Amino acid sequence: MSETTVEKEPFGNGCFKFIDEDGEDVIEVPLQRPIKAHGEERSVLLFHDPTLKQMQRSDSVTGGVATVTAYISISAGIPMSSAGELKMRDVKRCQQALVYFLGDLVSGTEA
Repeated sequence: MSETTVEKEPFGNGCFKFIDEDGEDVIEVPLQRPIKAHGEERSVLLFHDPTLKQMQRSDSVTGGVATVTAYISISAGIPMSSAGELKMRDVKRCQQALVYFLGDLVSGTEA
């Protein structure tokens, strides 16, 4: 069984970008303070390009911070309650990944 090595390139602010085994872009965001998600401690979040169907889940939230929390939850595949544990310094780093995938949907949203 052979292991594949993922080539990561710097994405700025301590983050990295790489291509996963499905050929999709992934942004790796190291956290200053770990959070719990799905019962596990996470010190890194992996952001993926969400589908439109996934993004429809954010339609039920309103407000800048609530919207950013929903976008982080969807793109990083973590519960909203876990996204809510993020320190604002980490939210800013996550927002960088969100802008990469969502562009104008998130670039005007203040966290």
